[in-house]
This record gives sequence, structure tokens and C-alpha cells, in this order.
Amino acid sequence: MSYQQVNTISFIKRHRLIYMIIGGLILILLTINKAMGEADGLMIQSIYLEPETEFHFVMGTDSLYMDQGRNQLDDGGIVWGHAQWQLGSINAHSSIGRGTHQDYTEWNSGMELKLLTTAEFEAIVGVQFTGIFGRERESDIELSTSLSYEGRDWFTSSIDHTYSLDTHGHFVELSLQGKSLVFQNGATLTPYVTQAFDFEFVVDDYNGLNHFQMGIQAAFPLNQRITIFGHLSHITPQKGIKHEASSQSGHKASTYARVNHTAIDASATDVTSKQIFAGVYFSWYFP
Repeated sequence: MSYQQVNTISFIKRHRLIYMIIGGLILILLTINKAMGEADGLMIQSIYLEPETEFHFVMGTDSLYMDQGRNQLDDGGIVWGHAQWQLGSINAHSSIGRGTHQDYTEWNSGMELKLLTTAEFEAIVGVQFTGIFGRERESDIELSTSLSYEGRDWFTSSIDHTYSLDTHGHFVELSLQGKSLVFQNGATLTPYVTQAFDFEFVVDDYNGLNHFQMGIQAAFPLNQRITIFGHLSHITPQKGIKHEASSQSGHKASTYARVNHTAIDASATDVTSKQIFAGVYFSWYFP
């Protein structure tokens, strides 16, 4: 048996459990959707026959560029512009981010497909290209799966899975979004918590806890088409980030872990410390 065959078999065994869980969840959701009867089937069919078209444009900034539980930049935050076009169950999107204090530009572009949409369940699959331009150039293609359940009055639960074609690793996030507090003027406050797991997505030869994140999201509609929204978030690094930092201590490495998933410059920031960051955005909706 060749070395390549051994690596292939080992890779399949390590990630078979993740694939089985995600595939099982999708199968359960599809079975529940089928059992809801012909009425829901006719309603879903009408959506495909007469798809609604929507366009969203979002622009704003974050005080830090936190991704995968890590501060991706040596200094400053990031400004984002995001465009999204939705046609029925298909969602095409593209975004570009620019560092406020350093030469860093990131471009993301992709497409998502809603496999299932009911009153309680939603299943989405997607593919995204990510490119980084600046002092260094990197790129990656990521496959994503998202499952959410809204059958409870007080919270919405979801699981988000991302697979990197570059590192052949997985990143999983389990989230709970609390019930929104709605004010008379239409403003809302929504708490959330997220537990993230790294399966060789960021750190080689590591599988386990990555970080815990919690925060509150706010939205304030100015009119039917324009909304101001923001967030205040707190991140607690866990074993994955601490393991990465300890293995990199004593040598300088690339900060651009968003794509190459290899290293962060520990001299620029203490990645093992808790982080608080915030963001504010404007959203324009065009039906």
C-alpha cells in the first residue's frame, strides 16, 4: 500500500464521524419536512415557481478582525463592504474587507443554497472563495453547511460546519441565539453564545475546543430599507488557540491565519488572552 493510500484512509477515518453527523441531521430535517404534508409541499413549490428577488448591501467596521477566535491583524480593525443577491432559495454574495491600520485586503465570494426551509428548520449548503491581498497573498475554497432550529420560543439553536480545501480540516460552531428584546421603536437586542471546535482547520494535528464566544447584537431600523445594527462580543480562547500559541513561541510567523491556517504573530498580540470587540454596520435592503 502506497504512502498516499495510507494518508487517504487515515483522513477518511478521522473525519467519518463528522460527515455521518451532518448527513444524519440533513436526513432527519428532510424527513420531517416531508411529513408535514401536501400543504407545505405546495407552498414550497410555489416559492420555486415564483422566486422572490432581494438585494442587500451592508457596510461597516469592526474594532478588531476576530475570526476563528483569533485577532487576524497586528494593528487596528477592519472595514467591510458586503453585497448579497437572493433569488428564491439561491443566495449569491460577495464582500471585501480592508484593514484600517495595515496593508490587508480580504475578498470573499460565494453562493448558498437553501435545501430546507420550514417554520422550524432551515438547512443551507454553500461554497466560498477567500483571497487575501497585501504583504502576503493567500487563497482558499471553503465548503459550508448550516442547520438551524427555531422550534423554541426563547432561543434558536444552530450548527455551522466549514471544510477547507486547503487544509482539509473542519471548523464547527454550535450556537444559541436568545429571544430578542423588542422596543416600541422597532429596535431589538439579541444575546448569543457560540462554542467553536477546530478539527485540523487552523491547527495541524489538533482536534478539540477552539474558543467560546458570547455577546449581544442590536438592530435599529431607520425606515423600511435602512437598518443600523451592531454587536459587542467577548471571546475566551481555549485549548486549540493556547496549543497553537505555545508551539509558535520563540519564532515569528505570518499573521494571516484566516486563509493559510498556520500561524499568528504572537509578538503582535497575546492570542491566549480574552478579547472584547465591537462593530457597527449600515444595511440597505432593496426588494
